Amino acid sequence: MVRDMTLNELRTQIDGIDNELAALFVRRMELVKKVAEAKRGGVAVLDTTREFQVRGQFLSQIPPELEKYANALLDTLLAVSRNYQNELLL
Repeated sequence: MVRDMTLNELRTQIDGIDNELAALFVRRMELVKKVAEAKRGGVAVLDTTREFQVRGQFLSQIPPELEKYANALLDTLLAVSRNYQNELLL
């Protein structure tokens, strides 16, 4: 019989996931920096077509009951990425 996890065990698992997310965020932002460098010289930071593609691919992996939360996460992630690119291109 599988026992229910304690609150501390659940939190430990969440902490592990947060650590993975932090590492993935750093990797993503390193690539965003390279994208900004590739855009230097006149390519616009905001590419609505690309963001639409990213959103579709991302949301296709999300269960419907989590879609509005995933949209909020992606909105923030895309905004942070654009802001970072804009700062790098100043």
